[in-house]
Amino acid sequence: MFIFDNGDIIPLKHSNVSPHNRSFRYGDGLFETMFMEEGRIPFLDKHLSRIERGMQILKIEIPNWNVNLITNISRELSVLNAVESKAKVRLMVYRGGEGLYTPQHNQANFLIECNALTKHDFRLKKKGMNLGIYAEIPKNYTILSPFKTNNALPYILAGIYKKIHQKDECILFNQHARVADAIYHNVWGISDNKVMTPAISEGGVAGVMRAVLLELLQEHKIEVVETELPLEVLCKCEEIWLSNAVNGIEWVDNFEGKNYQNKLAIRVSSLLAKKVMEKLNNS
Repeated sequence: MFIFDNGDIIPLKHSNVSPHNRSFRYGDGLFETMFMEEGRIPFLDKHLSRIERGMQILKIEIPNWNVNLITNISRELSVLNAVESKAKVRLMVYRGGEGLYTPQHNQANFLIECNALTKHDFRLKKKGMNLGIYAEIPKNYTILSPFKTNNALPYILAGIYKKIHQKDECILFNQHARVADAIYHNVWGISDNKVMTPAISEGGVAGVMRAVLLELLQEHKIEVVETELPLEVLCKCEEIWLSNAVNGIEWVDNFEGKNYQNKLAIRVSSLLAKKVMEKLNNS
């Protein structure tokens, strides 16, 4: 396995994490997880835009990169790792240098890894997900909550809970006991042909696929609102979706003892698959 680490492509086994590494020491950084097919990353511009907004908030200097550079590095990694067909690309940025809580400087280092995806497309899977609830640590909204930071302890503990209770995914709530997001996904509820998703002010991550779906739904005149989403409202929905940049839309089959439909999810995932293909063909 090869990775790109601060300027060089190296074998993973040769990568050493210093005890002074600020990501390792303090979680001082951000990351993006992206889908790649045949060396092309759809919506890469949205991923870079989001991580750069997060870097501005963290006061990390934005490196001299662009869509072409990240694409070329990811493509080279996919060849070296023999995953040219379809891959999951992870871009991690962290503040370089040493220092305690006060850093010595704000220059950015970045690392890219590329792993295989098998049997993947953006059309809806036949099998729905078994969704649970993790409520032990609420997600309070801050200026950092829309971004994927290198400190992900609430999601880690939710993942442990998910595994113990044999769920496919778990919802996380905010301090008002309303839906924020899920471990790996943004959350959507569908009622009377209206699509609802928690507003970013509810504490969830501002997912790239979430942004893509908001545009897609509006483009096809499907009513969609960013709103508060209490548990009782979500439970009364006809459909529950989960979305992320790698898997697109996934549907929930079972939640809180109730089974859910996927009629609109089938239609929208088909529209999404076409949109992804258009982006790939134009990249």
